[in-house]
Amino acid sequence: MVDENTIVRLPADWESHARSWIVWPHKDEAAEEQIGSMKASLRMLIDTILNYEPVTIVVHPEDADEVNELYSVKTGLALDIEVFPVQLNWAKDIMPLFLKTAEGELIARSWHFNAWSKKFKSSGDSYSITNWLSGVPIKSGDPITFDCIDELHGLGSIQSDGEGTLLVTKQSMIGDKLDEGLTNDEIETLLRKELGAEKVIWLEHGIWGDNLLEGHVSGVASFASPGVVLTMLSEDESHPNATVFQENKQILSMSSDAQGRSLQVVEIPQPMTVLWDDTPLPLSYVNFYPVKGAILVPVFDDPHDTIALNAYETLFPGHDIIAINALPFFRNGGGLHSLLAPQPTV
Repeated sequence: MVDENTIVRLPADWESHARSWIVWPHKDEAAEEQIGSMKASLRMLIDTILNYEPVTIVVHPEDADEVNELYSVKTGLALDIEVFPVQLNWAKDIMPLFLKTAEGELIARSWHFNAWSKKFKSSGDSYSITNWLSGVPIKSGDPITFDCIDELHGLGSIQSDGEGTLLVTKQSMIGDKLDEGLTNDEIETLLRKELGAEKVIWLEHGIWGDNLLEGHVSGVASFASPGVVLTMLSEDESHPNATVFQENKQILSMSSDAQGRSLQVVEIPQPMTVLWDDTPLPLSYVNFYPVKGAILVPVFDDPHDTIALNAYETLFPGHDIIAINALPFFRNGGGLHSLLAPQPTV
């Protein structure tokens, strides 16, 4: 157990990683016509990350032979495959958050994840894999202490600048079926206590069409660096996202971070609307994932892809900017950022 007086902070995603964790999709998670394209895209994503840092893949026992065969012919990869009957492949939601103490030690802090208001049935007591993970030898060799926040159900939707500022949406944190009975102030008190937050910036809503992940903040706003937030704008004022983006920009423009800096807001035009089964996909350019020396940017074969990639070139000089075809991920319910859980370097 962690002493309640231990000072912690939630590192920013761009801080150095010991590895990235990712979950291989199981056949029960996606429609049959989708699982093939999802796996193909996920393999390309894993291969890309392996060029920059180690990867651990969590695989359902029924899929273990398939994944081991995919990578058995390759040698020298910084790849680890762990087998567990995982039920959902959104690592950001089912993995714990890795925190750092003032002494630089790691704490893996989980929560009682309820599968976005129990949109999926669980065959066990929890959707989280933290209890299993605590018994897995961590390949980096770093000692990790595991614990859990009992009161919260959805911490995979948080953005951190690594310096005490958190970005969240009210939609994802206090939705009708999420953290029942908790007010904004009560949730913020928990975020300060458990994640070391010094400032919590609340946006109202997530992106239009984010019906599975309940309005994750990474669909509408992401820290690009301390004091800099990347958001989107709608070129069509009648688009359902137009008001959401405008409201979020107003909140961010009037906000300061934990260090007292006024936030700089960088906007990218949103992708064109894409329907899947007559439902809009929550496509987002700000749903990026950083690795050592590179920034993975979701693209959609869209006229705005180049604008997005150019924006990242400006925001992250000295990094490789890599376009990732993210449509198969969004068709399965979430984005690039939600697929991956970074484990910080000690």
